[in-house]
Amino acid sequence: MPGYSDTALICRHLRSGQKVFCEGNLVILGDINPGAEVVAGGNIVVMGSLRGLAHAGAFGDERAIISAYRLSPTQLRIANHITR
Repeated sequence: MPGYSDTALICRHLRSGQKVFCEGNLVILGDINPGAEVVAGGNIVVMGSLRGLAHAGAFGDERAIISAYRLSPTQLRIANHITR
């Protein structure tokens, strides 16, 4: 498993049109609303509802995970795998 030197912590809701990018892991304390995007080289953990787009393992890590209290995404991506 690749080691990520940084984990970003976002303490707010993400609204439509907002984008967040992190080279390591990403933890969000809030909701990701439809139209918002989060991209991480590592894992994504959402302490809230995920209703937007989330892309974990953006640099090709197929073992990355996406977790949230409530999953209703417009799109999920892990490495080059895509689902709705």
